[in-house]
Amino acid sequence: MKDTAMENVDGYAQITEPSMCMCGMNASMRTSWTENNPGRRFLGCSLYGRPDACDYFKWVDPIVHPRYKSVINGLLRNANRKDVLEKKLQRMLMYYRILLAMVVMVLLSYWEITSDNYLDFIKEYVVGIGPWKDNMVPVSGNYIETPSDFVARAHVQNLQVSRI
Repeated sequence: MKDTAMENVDGYAQITEPSMCMCGMNASMRTSWTENNPGRRFLGCSLYGRPDACDYFKWVDPIVHPRYKSVINGLLRNANRKDVLEKKLQRMLMYYRILLAMVVMVLLSYWEITSDNYLDFIKEYVVGIGPWKDNMVPVSGNYIETPSDFVARAHVQNLQVSRI
């Protein structure tokens, strides 16, 4: 197995030629984002995660100084918190948009239903030519109910009901 040739420039390792893993392939450079090694680069098998991968592993960067580790982990937590809050905000905005659309639809429906033209249309449709003629009964004002409700209400008021 051929090892990687590295040179140290300003505290960071620079790879000058590729490293071969035990599989005979060029090792892949990755970056660790664990709490103990945040931002630290390493070489690993290119087949990592597959059953035929080898266990090749080698750090490229030196050990992270404890102060840098603390700062990087704090920044990562803040970035993650920011991402979570942004996603939550987007979900809330979506729910508010849906709620606003529903309120607008209800208001438009109410205004449409309470307009005189619409009520006249419903009465004409139900009483005259509509397919629901046998299932709906117009009652005084702007109220429409089923025949069974109409008959029940009539009996409560001691009224006679006859079929037309």
